[in-house]
Amino acid sequence: MIALVGSLSARAEGPGDASRTSAASDPLEAPFGRGRLNVGVSVGWGHGFERAEDPQDDVRMLAFMARTAVGLTDPVGGDAWYRGNVDLAIEPQFLANLDPEGGFAGGLSLLLRYHFLAGERLVPFVSGGGGAIGLDFDGQRQDDGFNFILQGGIGAHWMLSEQLAITVDGRWHHISNAGLRSPNEGIDSALGMVGLTWFLR
Repeated sequence: MIALVGSLSARAEGPGDASRTSAASDPLEAPFGRGRLNVGVSVGWGHGFERAEDPQDDVRMLAFMARTAVGLTDPVGGDAWYRGNVDLAIEPQFLANLDPEGGFAGGLSLLLRYHFLAGERLVPFVSGGGGAIGLDFDGQRQDDGFNFILQGGIGAHWMLSEQLAITVDGRWHHISNAGLRSPNEGIDSALGMVGLTWFLR
């Protein structure tokens, strides 16, 4: 009787249901898909690209960021090495400049990320985006006030579970005002971040 009930149950599910069950049980891909939400916080260090003739680019700054992201696609790419998904993050940023002058900056950026899902627990990603920021760095070569952000880089999640990951992120970070005011030499930094990401079901 038990064997008969098990056989009927398997037939009722069908191959399509079995594949969906298998995909849902995949501990890596479960948090990544269209409509899936994740939130995160990160802290880091920004190191300006040094140029002797432009001390404004020698900035040293602390960075604090938060993220709320939503998946735009389900995993694509089949079984290829580039199998992955795209999400869109909204990211408040707070920067505290320590050198060569003091000051602060705060803004908001949108970030597109492509996650590579071919591994087991490591999920690398590439990212890029832009936004706006209010700048008060008291520099000589970049006007304070309203500025724009451009950024792009690479990172990775180390999945501790389906709901939690350690996230590291390295990116090029650019601040300028697109020529709206002078001076506008721009501030370019290499920014390294580390934090936690929570994946919401």
